[in-house]
Amino acid sequence: MAAIVGYEVNIGWDISFPTIVDLSVKQYYFAVLGSDGNLVVASTAGGPVLGVIQDGPVGTSSSTRGCAVRLGGVSKVVCGGTFNPGDLLTTDSAGKAVKYTGASVYTGTPYTVSGSQVVGVALSAGAAGDLATINFNPQGLAAAGATA
Repeated sequence: MAAIVGYEVNIGWDISFPTIVDLSVKQYYFAVLGSDGNLVVASTAGGPVLGVIQDGPVGTSSSTRGCAVRLGGVSKVVCGGTFNPGDLLTTDSAGKAVKYTGASVYTGTPYTVSGSQVVGVALSAGAAGDLATINFNPQGLAAAGATA
């Protein structure tokens, strides 16, 4: 008998944001707000994200649509690479989940920190093109080798 895992329930904090783009094939991608206040798919690898798209509205410049975005909690995500349960995650340039590789601190005056933003923790294994389950919980930069 297979074990039943509670994290397979897609539950969290969802808020609707306006979009003027076609998101019909972008369900479970990471999203950001554009400078115009409209939702778009995240396109900066390792950048901060607003949340995870939960539906697939089709907006246009003349017809704004609401899009449900998971701001925190358990969500499915589209995978852009391979990762395991417990791995910290970030986003690739296509808005997909990939394994976080760590931040770097450069000494000097002032100190400089660079790297990707941690956006969640993998609850299930993932491989490119698959759906995986994560706890969406943005945490900023973390040291290399950090775990959840």
